[in-house]
Amino acid sequence: MSSPNEDLIAWAREQRQDMVRRAERLESRTLQTREPLGGIGWTDTSEETAADLRRRIATLDRLLGNPEAAKPPASDPTRFDISLAPFGAKRRS
Repeated sequence: MSSPNEDLIAWAREQRQDMVRRAERLESRTLQTREPLGGIGWTDTSEETAADLRRRIATLDRLLGNPEAAKPPASDPTRFDISLAPFGAKRRS
């Protein structure tokens, strides 16, 4: 049985890996975030979201104090990402 501290550290590392994946997708433009623009449309907030994720990753790295945290996460072939195409984009078939 693991201790509560070990569980918390494992959870923090999982969260970090998820944040790295999302930041990479936002930076490569395969994922976008948007916010309403005063009732006249939407504005792309992907850049700001990626920057926020990078700040949160850096905070976790400081808290974990572990060189392993700085390594990019291994690819997880069992993870599926089902996301919607950007508004107005044609879906690939």
